[in-house]
Amino acid sequence: VKGRPARVRNVGLKHAQGDFITFMDADDVYYPEGLKKLLLPLTEYPFYEASMAFPYYHDKDLKPLHISEHLCVDQQGEYVLNPKFQLDWYDICAQKWSFFLCCTMFRRHVIQTLGELDEELSTSDDFKYHVQLFGLVGFDKVRVIPDCTYQYRNYAGSITKRPERLYQKRLDHYRVVQWMFQQPFIPQQFRYLEPWNISGRLATIVSTLCKMNRRDLAKKMMAQTFYDPEIPFLVWIQCFWKTLIRSNVPYWVEKFYMRNISPDGGRYFQT
Repeated sequence: VKGRPARVRNVGLKHAQGDFITFMDADDVYYPEGLKKLLLPLTEYPFYEASMAFPYYHDKDLKPLHISEHLCVDQQGEYVLNPKFQLDWYDICAQKWSFFLCCTMFRRHVIQTLGELDEELSTSDDFKYHVQLFGLVGFDKVRVIPDCTYQYRNYAGSITKRPERLYQKRLDHYRVVQWMFQQPFIPQQFRYLEPWNISGRLATIVSTLCKMNRRDLAKKMMAQTFYDPEIPFLVWIQCFWKTLIRSNVPYWVEKFYMRNISPDGGRYFQT
């Protein structure tokens, strides 16, 4: 099936059978016990409407980079949820969460109520679908599993990291955030976070463009956000001051930092 990820996933939904549904992407690698870990809480506890775990980030050769920032390791070497994050509307509105459909399993009736994914989006369709999920069933009915169920490949040469795809990601994220803050289930007291959400996510995309030496696109994206009347100047400068510096230093400085200081040891530069 050709098309955007949401379209392909919707085709899969039409053919899905059984009482529990999840998604699997062909370009990632799944742990043998991953599906079992997602399925177990749904079969043991009828209260839960969905279960959610996390990815382990790898490079293109499947060498480990890091676990999800929402996990940490305790003294016994076991995964536990990072106490810095809370699965609630504040942290979601503050752009502290990323969601992966490949790490989430739904009961069939929940999928039937949510409907299809938004095929107008090239990216961020998984984030929007999770927001819809929490808006429908709440947070208590989603079992968060402190574990990794699949390996997410993260490297500069991947399809999702192509410069043109990153630029589209900016547009898609902007659209999804505007949609999210218009939903009645978003508490009124968190609506001030909309410009922070937009700017914080775009700063991450701009940082990725700097790593790829696409300073032209990075500066263009920062300029467009700077002139956005919905983004206050103080929000913009707090979100972009680091990437503003990075986009103007020589590229060899960026590469030196990534290869000698960055936790992933420069493997991001693999193509």
